[in-house]
Amino acid sequence: MKKLTMAAVALAICATSGFGQQGSSTADKTVKAAQAKAAAKRVPAAAGTELPADAVKVQEGVYKAKDAKGKTWIYSRTPFGWTKTDESSFKEAAHASEVPSIRAIAVEGDKVKFERDSPFGKSVWTKPVGDLAPEEKAAYELKLNAKNEK
Repeated sequence: MKKLTMAAVALAICATSGFGQQGSSTADKTVKAAQAKAAAKRVPAAAGTELPADAVKVQEGVYKAKDAKGKTWIYSRTPFGWTKTDESSFKEAAHASEVPSIRAIAVEGDKVKFERDSPFGKSVWTKPVGDLAPEEKAAYELKLNAKNEK
């Protein structure tokens, strides 16, 4: 049994190492040449992901351009290439990021209770009015304005 296993291992080693082959055949050379030509002719994966020549720079890595139908598109540079987004969708996403992440939920004397959503649930803390960070101060002022309007 050991001899049979040893013979099988030796045969596998010879087969993978190329033992007994005279050299690469012309068929192998033709296949490699065809693969090289195909690699040189490759086009981008999806049509429309290239930045148009008439695109106008909005900010670093973000460009705006109109297509033939007059629709405005936003092109954003990613590590994987260019993404193409409808202008209205882009504006909605930008507006969503402007919403403050901290909310003042209660004012009790000289202390303010804040709340923030996090990936692990809501985070709640209390701070004196004099020790507020700029973002907390903005949330506190929003709470006061909302309270005064009622």
